[in-house]
Amino acid sequence: MSRSRSPLLSAVPVALASVLVALGASSAACSSSSAVAPDGDAGTSTTTGEDGSASASSASSSSGGASGSSSASSSTSSSGASGDGGASSGDDAGDAGGDAGGSGAEDAGAVGPGILTIGRFDTTDPAMPSFAWPGSRVLARFDGTNASVQLTHTAGSEGAGVASWINVLVDGVPQAPRQVAGAAEVIDLTPGGVAAGIHTVEIEKRTEANVGTLRFEGFTFAGGAGLLAPPARAARRIELISESTIDGFGVEGNGPNDPATCAGGAPPQYNDARKSLAFYTADALSAEHHLIAFSGKGVARNNDGSAANTMASLWTRTLPEAVPPSNWVFGSWTPDVIVVSLGGADYVTGANSGPANFQVAYASFVADLRAKYGASPYVFLLVWSQLKDYNGVRAVVRTAIDEVVAGRPAGERTYRFQLPEAAPAVETGCYYHANDAHHQAMAALLTTEIKAKTGW
Repeated sequence: MSRSRSPLLSAVPVALASVLVALGASSAACSSSSAVAPDGDAGTSTTTGEDGSASASSASSSSGGASGSSSASSSTSSSGASGDGGASSGDDAGDAGGDAGGSGAEDAGAVGPGILTIGRFDTTDPAMPSFAWPGSRVLARFDGTNASVQLTHTAGSEGAGVASWINVLVDGVPQAPRQVAGAAEVIDLTPGGVAAGIHTVEIEKRTEANVGTLRFEGFTFAGGAGLLAPPARAARRIELISESTIDGFGVEGNGPNDPATCAGGAPPQYNDARKSLAFYTADALSAEHHLIAFSGKGVARNNDGSAANTMASLWTRTLPEAVPPSNWVFGSWTPDVIVVSLGGADYVTGANSGPANFQVAYASFVADLRAKYGASPYVFLLVWSQLKDYNGVRAVVRTAIDEVVAGRPAGERTYRFQLPEAAPAVETGCYYHANDAHHQAMAALLTTEIKAKTGW
């Protein structure tokens, strides 16, 4: 499907190439936010550190009224305490990681004056940063009546005929999702225009990295002063690491075998990272989040039986399918909370056929999290609701996690949290993934647990 934009009068292009500092060959992380002066003069910019521009988000919870569970959740911790009452600053563990190798320079903040990014962005080409993980977002404030964006899609391992999809929000209101299938596609974000004045615009990647990678090539604004200072960053930070269970995969399907929405398995237009436990939890906690999720990936073994490119290695990357690898620069963005939902892919055919080294691999993965992020983040190791008792998977994953938690240093903020088992009635997404109501219900339980431990 081709995309076009209406002719824009008095267009004010956001030319990222003219405002970004070349990062050179060192692959260092750029962790500052840049802002245009509040008067909207795009020719005068100031740069401040992330901490100076951060402020608490006013986002409200989307999960408070959701239903879908009648049984209690449970948790265990390496410290045995119900909570220590304080949130991590997100800065004191910033020097814990290293892995700055690879070809990409990763930017955790805004990629240009007034442009705010949330997620992992590869800025090897600083004028055109690329992003692949679901839930990655680009936001801006502008004065005007029209906004458009230019994006390029590069196919992922799902194949050349599969397009990426994005959410579009204008002034916080979701618009129709858009497909991005080719090069330098210009997408009109405000068809018919908006009232003259100040507005916010946001694009968000709905789909996983295996569907494709997107390159952000700039916003264009018309009908006013143009780009303004960016939206405020949230003070809290959460990273969620998973296979497809908590990232909104197939969430808009109308049944696992529905010929319209789940034909061929899970058409990407019915994936939506915004309708996921990850988004709902972060939203309820007024937190900025990174969603590091990839279908079929396990800790020791993937659901296709392979042991290469498990999530234990992919989570360290900025663009998970890039060759050569595009490695994330740890220290550029440190979460206060980390949520891990893994194990289902390792035991895809039942508890008796799982990898013998699952617990060892899981323990190594948690140790790697701590090596890269330090002792400050709260780490929640989930037993996801769709790991079932009938085939023994729920018990074996729970037992392994309990052993991993018990083996961590005393007092460390590492916890096991078990969500109640899902009923078939909520597994109406493609490939039997959870529906939207279940994501909201599980997010409400996780949110309560995180608040209890962190004091948020």
